[in-house]
Amino acid sequence: MSYLKNPLLEIDSNPILIRPSWDDYFFGLAFLISQRSSDWSTKHAAIAVDKNHKVIGFGYNGLVRGVDDGQVPRDRNEKNRWMIHSEVNLILNSYRSFNDTDSIYITGIPCLQCTSNLIQHGAKKIIMADRRGYSNPPLTQLKDIKKLCKKCKINLKTVKPNLNWLYEEKLKRELTDLCFITK
Repeated sequence: MSYLKNPLLEIDSNPILIRPSWDDYFFGLAFLISQRSSDWSTKHAAIAVDKNHKVIGFGYNGLVRGVDDGQVPRDRNEKNRWMIHSEVNLILNSYRSFNDTDSIYITGIPCLQCTSNLIQHGAKKIIMADRRGYSNPPLTQLKDIKKLCKKCKINLKTVKPNLNWLYEEKLKRELTDLCFITK
């Protein structure tokens, strides 16, 4: 039964298993999930994880269900009024409350309203990717987010995730061998 052979489980002197840290792993998932966004200029996602590293839910920024992606306005300000933020979609799509949640991973800096929503829903730790881009909130808003989290005793942390493991040649070979990537 050679078709059941899994190169990830082989043990030899040259290990091929690539194991990112939990933070890098969940940021990798979040950035992958963000690619589902119908927003052509800003792709964001958020993931809620419990203390056992189990995903409770995720969300990405996008349009309301039923609205065709082709109807996204091209004007940035107009488009933003139509989008549901990833953090709100996370709350709406999670299969349970955040009471058991250990961490919320967000692919960028959330707006103040989304931060408030996450805290209200029970978030205890928010980990944001240090990501610079066109849609960064103003510096005053980031200060307000930090102040809010401090008042609510929420652990807020900004990290630069290492996503190099997603692009490793060994991983590409493994996925190709497993038929996940076509040659």
